[in-house]
Amino acid sequence: MIDAGIRAYARDLRERVVAAVYQGMSRRAAAATFAASLSSIKCWLGKARTGASLAPGRLSGRPQRFNQHDRDTLHARLDAAPDATRAAHIAWGNQQYPNHPVAHPTLDHAIIRLGWSRNKQRCTLPSATRRHALPSASACTPILPMQS
Repeated sequence: MIDAGIRAYARDLRERVVAAVYQGMSRRAAAATFAASLSSIKCWLGKARTGASLAPGRLSGRPQRFNQHDRDTLHARLDAAPDATRAAHIAWGNQQYPNHPVAHPTLDHAIIRLGWSRNKQRCTLPSATRRHALPSASACTPILPMQS
C-alpha cells in the first residue's frame, strides 16, 4: 500500500537543484540548501546527463484492489447489512467480482479504510433475576462508523 504522506519532489525543485550544481554548488551544499537527499540529487544529475525527464515518476507499490466505485459499493453493502459476518461479506464480494475473488485481508482493509468496525451490534443480556424477560429494543445499540 502506498503511504499517502509520501510525496515526490516537485519537478521545478529538481531543475533548480540540477542548475545549482551545474553552476558550481557542491552536492552537499545543494542538499542542505534545497532540503533534498544526496541520493536524490545524484539520481537527478544522472537523469539530466542522459537527457531524461526530471519529472517525478509513479510511486511504486501494488494498486489497491478496491477503486472508488468499489468502495462506494462496499459502503452501501455495509449500510444495508451492518451485522453480516465476514464470510457473508466475502460471499457478496465474490458474487460482485467473480473473476477476482476477494480475500479476507483485502476486505478487512477496505472496511477499515471506510472507517467501519467489523464488530457487531452490542446487546445487553437480559437480567439474571428476570429470566423470562426479553431484551428491549433499546438494549441493542448499533455500532456506527468510526468518526475521524
